[in-house]
Amino acid sequence: MIDEALVFTRAAVERGMVVPSRDEAARVRFLTYQSIGALVVRLAMHPGTALDDFQAVMEAFYADTMLPTLELYTEGLFTERSYLDEYLNYVAAANHPPVGLAGESAPR
Repeated sequence: MIDEALVFTRAAVERGMVVPSRDEAARVRFLTYQSIGALVVRLAMHPGTALDDFQAVMEAFYADTMLPTLELYTEGLFTERSYLDEYLNYVAAANHPPVGLAGESAPR
């Protein structure tokens, strides 16, 4: 699932639809974990959900999550980049990539 998502994401980056990542594989793993985790949490919060109708389960899940997901991915969350800069400084000082701008390789 993650490998397939990585192929789709790399193609979207190449088409200019998705911002490149410093570590594309890590971002795709995170997004997959987030998506599956969100579905599991929703199912736990709605224990009466009939699981025999997958389409209905997913429609209910999307009804709850689509707007906040698209807002977050399109408009972002933070109003400035200090958290990212602090983290990049931390990993650079510890001599662990990633560093630099999204889509650039870390210097060796």
